[in-house]
Amino acid sequence: MVVRVEDQGDSFRTLLGSIDGLTKAVGFRYPNTRLSCVIGIGSFLWDRLSPGHRPRQLNPFTLRKGVQREAVAT
Repeated sequence: MVVRVEDQGDSFRTLLGSIDGLTKAVGFRYPNTRLSCVIGIGSFLWDRLSPGHRPRQLNPFTLRKGVQREAVAT
């Protein structure tokens, strides 16, 4: 899933803060599924969410092209 954050990220910060609890709540109901959640945050959004605190090796995504497929820079 790709999410586009249009505002200053306040709603997204709230969502990020609730992901752990949501994952545990859903996973508790289905313990055999070993539910997990991974979130990737691009460098431009990181700069908006936490200006001046971007991890050193976090760089913008780049378009990747193969012979038959293409991974967009999202």
